[in-house]
Amino acid sequence: MATPNPITQFNKELSNQPLEQVDLSAEKESSGEPPASKPYEAHDDVESNWEGAESSGHSAAKSEVDDFGTLFCETFKIPSSEFSKTLLNTNVHWYSKLLTSLIATLFPSVFSEDFRHLERLRQTRNRHEYVSEMMYLADYHKQHLPMWRRALGLRVSIGKLSRLSVLLRSKPKHI
Repeated sequence: MATPNPITQFNKELSNQPLEQVDLSAEKESSGEPPASKPYEAHDDVESNWEGAESSGHSAAKSEVDDFGTLFCETFKIPSSEFSKTLLNTNVHWYSKLLTSLIATLFPSVFSEDFRHLERLRQTRNRHEYVSEMMYLADYHKQHLPMWRRALGLRVSIGKLSRLSVLLRSKPKHI
C-alpha cells in the first residue's frame, strides 16, 4: 500500500478549516463618504512581534523567527538535508513526478537552477519574500527553461508552491 503524500494531507486539512469572515457592514456609511481611517492595530505577524519585543526591552533575536525551510521540515517531518529534493518531488505536476524524480536522482545538474531557487525559498521569513522568490522561479520557467523540459512538463508547479505559503502564517517563537 502506498504511503499518503504529506502535501496532499496538509492541503486537505487546510481546506477543512473555516475561512475568516469579514464584517463589511461597519465600512459602509449612509452619507456616501468614505469611512474614517482607523488607527493602526498590531497583528500577529513577524514584524509587529519583532517591534514589540524591542520596545518592551526584551532582546529577541530576529533569527529566532523560523524560515520557510525550517517550518516545512518540521511540518512534514523530513531532515533538513532533504528539503530541496522533497520540495521538488512533491511540487511537480502529477504526470511528471516519476520522470522528474528519476532525472533529479541520476542527473542533478539538470535541475540545478530549480534547486538554487528552492534554496532561496528555504531562507524566506515572510510571505512577501516567499512570493517574490516564487515569481523569480516562475520567470525562470517562462524564459530560461530548456525546450525539452517545457515539452515534458518537468518543472515545479508554482500553484502548488503558493499553497505552501500558509506555513509562514505560523506565529513566531517568542523569547
